[in-house]
Amino acid sequence: MQMVTNVPKSIPISLRISEESAAFISQLEIKDAVTPSEKIRAIIRNAREREEEGNAPERLMADWHDHLQDLQHRVGAAERELKIHSEFVRFALDWQNQFAHEITQDAFNGEASMADLADFENRLADQAFRLIDYIARLGVTTSAPCYNPALVREKLKKNMDLLHLVETQVTKGDE
Repeated sequence: MQMVTNVPKSIPISLRISEESAAFISQLEIKDAVTPSEKIRAIIRNAREREEEGNAPERLMADWHDHLQDLQHRVGAAERELKIHSEFVRFALDWQNQFAHEITQDAFNGEASMADLADFENRLADQAFRLIDYIARLGVTTSAPCYNPALVREKLKKNMDLLHLVETQVTKGDE
């Protein structure tokens, strides 16, 4: 019978924490971690990964994605409980995730060329105008699918003067 020797050894560690910290850990929601020991191991694993990976775009994106996913779950739970829904909130959270992905992607390998910078700018513009397009579409109806159906129209009214100036300038440029 051969012993397995490449399995990392577990070392028991005992620690004392305040009641406040214990309460915090018990309410903390960490994927695949239920018990206080599992949660503490997950915290240590995350800290080690952060230390090893630093501010790598992939790590930043994973952290941001996890944060947004948690927020989406909390919003969804609250919506189900209150029997309400906001397409605007759903879209904005999804858009934020995609925009963050564009920003945290490694846009350049080594030195950046003009083409690299122009491509990066174009991808960010695509994301920004996707949001503008969606908001404009919600503003077409008097009752947007939001918690406050008048929200989008109320917010757009504040920007109409600026939008009319932009329209004038764009039209002049087309002549």
